[in-house]
Amino acid sequence: TGLAPFECWLLLRGIQTLDLRLERQQKNTLKIAQFLKNRPEVTKIYTPALPCHPGHLVHHEQANGPGTVISFETGSESLSKYLVEETNLFIISVSFGSTKSLISLPCYMSHASIPKEKRRLPCNLVRISTGIEDADDLIDDLRLAFDGYQKKTKISDLIGIVKEKSVV
Repeated sequence: TGLAPFECWLLLRGIQTLDLRLERQQKNTLKIAQFLKNRPEVTKIYTPALPCHPGHLVHHEQANGPGTVISFETGSESLSKYLVEETNLFIISVSFGSTKSLISLPCYMSHASIPKEKRRLPCNLVRISTGIEDADDLIDDLRLAFDGYQKKTKISDLIGIVKEKSVV
């Protein structure tokens, strides 16, 4: 397509650092995937970054790196919503490929217009597109969200027990 001069300049400027940005994003993807794999709340993880992914070998024959997108299931729709809403460094967005890390709940965002009976996407699926921030900061952000949900759930359980006992 024909680009205006400013867009051409932006494209040329961006291409100069594309390799560096993509290298950082893919390193972050691998670290975050390894973190998520070890979280007991994560029931399934989808990323060719990990050897357990069924397409890992084929992906790495065809690509230089694991890519920058991770999807995972938590087994709990409320936990997944909590993660998306409570992380601070991730931006809620349906986009991919930014220098900022993005997080989404596809069932309620990009795939929301597909009727439930036709949608083959679990409502607890979280999607992350990793950016170039410090991977340890991103992992800490996710860890805090997971831990915050556990605390919230324990408090809710305690309140329920107290209410039950006070009714009796």
